[in-house]
Amino acid sequence: MRRKECSKVKKLFRVLIPVVLAVIAVVVIGLSIFNKGMADIKRLSVESIDVSLLKDGNYFGEYENGRWQYHVEVTVRDGEIKEIRVLNTKTGPFEMKMYDDVNTELIQRIVQNQSLQVDTVTGATVNGKALLKAVENALKEGI
Repeated sequence: MRRKECSKVKKLFRVLIPVVLAVIAVVVIGLSIFNKGMADIKRLSVESIDVSLLKDGNYFGEYENGRWQYHVEVTVRDGEIKEIRVLNTKTGPFEMKMYDDVNTELIQRIVQNQSLQVDTVTGATVNGKALLKAVENALKEGI
């Protein structure tokens, strides 16, 4: 009787181990694809732009790296940033709505300080830097 039980356990392990290894491989590969570009964005530097020197107008900019994608419109009037709108409804596979609070907070900081040299929102550094870079790229159109 014990041999049958031992044989069943061995068969179970022969099936179970490859399945567990396959699941681990899928998770590791999925995470590496999911986080592609994250390290690059964390290292991004955002230039300081003197907004007071910009011409009035609406400027469009974008930044894309991996699943972080921002397309923005920046309105400049009387030497000030008046409005920043995120134009895309998706960033990678995700709905942009899930970032509304983060985007709103960061946009308020930019408009309030009239500068891109603001702190990103805690816990959303990568999204914040991607948004800042898109705004920077838009403002460079006005220089």
